[in-house]
Amino acid sequence: MFEPRNPPVEGPNDRRTRDGANTAPTSIFHRTQSAVDIAPPAVDARLTDPAGEWLFGRERESVMRRLGVLLSLLCFTLASAHAADPSAPAASPRLVVFFQEWSAALDDAALAVISKAADAAKAQKASLVRVNGFADPTGSRRANELLSELRMQVVIDQLQTDGVTPSHILGRGHGSVQFALTSQESRRVEISVGGP
Repeated sequence: MFEPRNPPVEGPNDRRTRDGANTAPTSIFHRTQSAVDIAPPAVDARLTDPAGEWLFGRERESVMRRLGVLLSLLCFTLASAHAADPSAPAASPRLVVFFQEWSAALDDAALAVISKAADAAKAQKASLVRVNGFADPTGSRRANELLSELRMQVVIDQLQTDGVTPSHILGRGHGSVQFALTSQESRRVEISVGGP
C-alpha cells in the first residue's frame, strides 16, 4: 500500500487526548495523510525558491519578456530615426525583365518594366542604374556568359532609348545561375535604380 514520506502536520487547533488520539473534527482544511503531505521527488535546492516554484521557469519567462520589450524598443527607435532623417536614401527599386529560352528579344512586358526603371532613374538624376544579366544553366558555360551579356546590353540600349543618361548605367553579365523552381527564373535581367 501507499506510504507517505512525511507524517501528518499538526496545526494549532489540533486537540489530542492523553492517549494521542485526535479529538478535533476533520474537515477539508484539516491536514491528514494525503497527496498534499507527500514529499516531492528530491530537487536541487538551487532550482526552487522558498515557495517551491521552479526558478528557471520564472527566470526564463522574465528574460523572454525583457528580450521582447528590448526588441520592440529597438525596432521603434530605428523606425523613428529613419523617419526623422530626410537625407536617408529611398529604397532603390529592383525590377526584373524575363526572357524566353535562348532569346534576348524584348516583349511588351519587358518594355513596360524597362520603361518603369527609366522613369525611376530619371526621377533620381544622380543615381546609378545597375543592370545584371543572367542565363539558365542549359548549354555551355561560354554560351550562357555571352547570352547574359547580350540580354544585359539589350536592356541597357532600351534604357538609353527611354532617356537614361549612358554614364549613369553600369552593366554586367553573370552567365548561368541555378534556379529554385523553373528555368524562367534564371533567364532574367535585374535593374536596380539608386546608389552613389
